[in-house]
Formats: sequence, structure tokens, C-alpha cells
Amino acid sequence: MKTIKIAVAISALLIGGAGCSAPIIKSEGVRIDKALILNLKTGSTTRAEVLESFGTPSEVTAEGGEEKMLYVFNETVTPTYLGGLVENELKTERTTATLELILRGSVVYSYSFKTTHK
Repeated sequence: MKTIKIAVAISALLIGGAGCSAPIIKSEGVRIDKALILNLKTGSTTRAEVLESFGTPSEVTAEGGEEKMLYVFNETVTPTYLGGLVENELKTERTTATLELILRGSVVYSYSFKTTHK
């Protein structure tokens, strides 16, 4: 009888804890704040203002008098169960946000922002 009570108690803990696990969140790159993107003004926002708002870019290239600044942020969220003992990688959600800025003479000439979610 004591063994049954212990088994029931362990089962209740495992089942009860199954829905209470926090997901595993992994991120890489600079998080891109959409509110700051709204502040970008072509023809007037400077390189220094971009760096102040978004930090160091993931990649910088220069060609033909233009500078391209690329910001990439990746995040994966993997659900877990049983107190984090089990990871469900099949349900992992991946989000990528990319901000690309073209500068001419240290001023933003154009920019684009896109987000993908899988």
C-alpha cells in the first residue's frame, strides 16, 4: 500500500510539473527594437545615431561610396517538459529579424527591416 502511495505521489509531481517548465530561449545578435526603426529618417539619420540606437552591427561592408550596415537577430524558443528534463525540438520556434541600412556620406540613404518566423 505504501508503494502505491509513493507511485501516485511521484506520478502527480511529474504530471503536475509537465506544464510548468520554462522554455529554453537562445538568442544571438543585437535585438532590434521596432520603435527605434520608426525613428530612422532617410537623408538625415547619421551613422553615429544608428550606432547609438542599435549598437555594433553584425556586418559592415563598403562598396562604391556606400556603406552597408547589417543587423541580424536570431532567437529560438524550445518548449520543455518534466521540469526541463525533456526538450521538444520538433516544436522549436525560430525568429530572425534583419535590419539593413545603406549609408552615403555617413547618412542613412535607405533601409529595410524584415522578420521571419518558423
